[in-house]
Amino acid sequence: MQILFLFITLLCFIYLYFILFVRRFRHSNNLFIFNICISIILTCVYTFIYFLLLSNTKESTLCTLLYYAFNIACIAIPFSFVAFTIHRFCSLLYHTKQFFKTKKWIIICISSHWFIQFLISLPFVFRTHRQCSNELWMTIYTFITAVVLPSLINLILNTLIFLHVRSSTRRVQPQVLSAWTSEMMNQQRQRQQIPKISRREISLLRQMILMFLMFICGWIPTLLINIMILLIDLDFIIPVMSMVFSEICVIGIIFNLFVRNYELRELPDICILFFYIFNIASIGIPFAFVAFTIQRFCSLLYHTKQFFKTKKWIIICISSHWFIQFLISLPFVFRTHRQCSNELWMTIYTFITAVVLPSLINLILNTLIFLHVRSSTRRVQPQVLSAWTSEMMNQRRQRQQILKISRREISLLRQMILMFLMFICGWSPVFIVNIILQLKKVNTIIVASTILFSEICIMGIITNIFIHNYELKEFFINKIKICFRC
Repeated sequence: MQILFLFITLLCFIYLYFILFVRRFRHSNNLFIFNICISIILTCVYTFIYFLLLSNTKESTLCTLLYYAFNIACIAIPFSFVAFTIHRFCSLLYHTKQFFKTKKWIIICISSHWFIQFLISLPFVFRTHRQCSNELWMTIYTFITAVVLPSLINLILNTLIFLHVRSSTRRVQPQVLSAWTSEMMNQQRQRQQIPKISRREISLLRQMILMFLMFICGWIPTLLINIMILLIDLDFIIPVMSMVFSEICVIGIIFNLFVRNYELRELPDICILFFYIFNIASIGIPFAFVAFTIQRFCSLLYHTKQFFKTKKWIIICISSHWFIQFLISLPFVFRTHRQCSNELWMTIYTFITAVVLPSLINLILNTLIFLHVRSSTRRVQPQVLSAWTSEMMNQRRQRQQILKISRREISLLRQMILMFLMFICGWSPVFIVNIILQLKKVNTIIVASTILFSEICIMGIITNIFIHNYELKEFFINKIKICFRC
């Protein structure tokens, strides 16, 4: 959870950097998006501090402050969307009034958003029950102020906006059709201008509504579980999973901001960043399998050395995996061609680093592992058959232990090889089609089909992890049984 909070905060700071330091991004819409990003950052910080300090604090004053901050964190993001909706509502319905197009009006909207959310959360300060524990009315109040109230305001205002835009577009038509006077050209220009503005505003409003719905759908389970905890006993994993889901929805909102901001995508630096991240994402999974194979290779072939059985070695393997994939993708940063488009060498490079290189490493290491395990198993046989001394029982136990370890390791390695092959078979068509696209046009259905097949293979990998991890499967079954009993 904490890692996701940090990741969300990092993404928001990247977006804020472009708004702050690129002059052409400092227009009214981006100022409200700036406010949304600040709200997301503060929500992450508030929530992180809340979970960190709540279990360790006993002072009533600090406890009251934590609950007050928690409610602000819950309502900050939805109310930032409400502030943007109110701004668009006034600027569209009262477009003749210049005040609603000024920076003064934007400052009023944003400052009102912060003042109102601090004001709405005041009941948490003046609560009479001073014990440091959550109460039922507090959880219900948070749900109403974070979900119900902003949803109603957004629904009403967006409905009025769409009705106004629709009626405004219709009113233009007869004016142009009946215009046979000297002002015909001016009216035609007006006709062309209004639908264009309407489409732009509708597209923007649709994206804001989509992001608002993503937040609401993500945070409703968390806030409902927050109420249910006080009524029934729930397993700890349920609120944790709901929080993770809400964080994923917030990540989706931020990615939508990046993807839909065409001005941001046209920047040369952000284009380089996108291609760099794409290559990292492409090689992330296969190199994760390589890291695991290297760890098993060293722990099996050099089983007498204790270093390869320590957590320090595991940390080295995992951190090296991330460092290497960031390092391998650096050619995308230093490319000379600055136009924001994919290139043939980039697609071939991605295919080699994501498919060919990890496949060769895995093939070599797994072959050496199986040869070692096979030779080790054979070496045990003559020792046991020729053992007529007093140590016969110890050697038998040793033989049984080695055989047992070999079977377990072989079974684990088989599963890892199977999952690695599933990834390679699933993603090779995607990378090959990506290369072909640079040479000639490919049907959209073929591209979509390869992407869908790769996603199915990823789902197969995850399903295989669940099925063959008997400890995890048993743990989940027990938790489900406990939940149904409740």
